[in-house]
Amino acid sequence: MDRQPYTDKPHEERAGYKHRSTDKFMKTFKKAVMDRCQQEDLHQIDLLAPAERKITQAEYMAQKDYLRNAIDECAATSLRAYPIHRTSFSA
Repeated sequence: MDRQPYTDKPHEERAGYKHRSTDKFMKTFKKAVMDRCQQEDLHQIDLLAPAERKITQAEYMAQKDYLRNAIDECAATSLRAYPIHRTSFSA
């Protein structure tokens, strides 16, 4: 294997040596992923730019629970407002 631009140590590309995920490697890898996503027309979030507002895991889980409850409530309300009626031609 040839030496890659993101390798820091002289022995990283040799067989049998451990590879370390350095900051340089992660930045190169993220850029490769972003380039591939743009090439395939996938709408991936930008991995290279930091988030405008970081949220904690607790905030994320609270928002996820809120959305799940809102969807469930909307579905229940919809079923009450528009009950399902069987007709002679429905299976």
